[in-house]
This record gives sequence, C-alpha cells and structure tokens, in this order.
Amino acid sequence: MTLDLAVPKFEFAARMQAARATLAATGADCAVLMAPEAQYWLCGYDTFPGALLPQALILTPGGDEPSLVVWDADMAIAWDTSLVRDIRT
Repeated sequence: MTLDLAVPKFEFAARMQAARATLAATGADCAVLMAPEAQYWLCGYDTFPGALLPQALILTPGGDEPSLVVWDADMAIAWDTSLVRDIRT
C-alpha cells in the first residue's frame, strides 16, 4: 500500500535545508526530534504509536541522509508516509 505523501519532495528539501541551516548557525552537531508533530512537519512521517512510544528523527547540519528510528510495527507506515530513506528499528 502506498499512501499520498504529506510533504512534497521539493518542500521536504526546503524544510531540511532550513533545519540544517539552523543547526549549523547554532553550532549543533545534530538534532534528535522526538515530537511526532515535528517529524510530521519535517518529513511527513505520520504515526499514531509515535505519540505514545518514543521514536526519533535524527539529522545533522551536513548533507547526510536523515535517519528515522521507529518501532518494528511502524516500519511499513514509515516507508509509506515519510521521505526519509534511512529508516531503522
């Protein structure tokens, strides 16, 4: 099953660039986003368990692929709703 993406690819790129610029400007090595609403806004990842169970979107100020760390049960929906390709359990 493939769902419609909540964030178009061009918007994902712009949001990632803005987030990375903020990280670079503050001198942060990375950001670990735990809030489901932040994950949804930044990459489109939409989950119900994420509101109850900790899951993380990790990004750096560089050009590295962001990582999404999810529960095993959420792996399929993470692939279907997010533009992040480095998804781990």
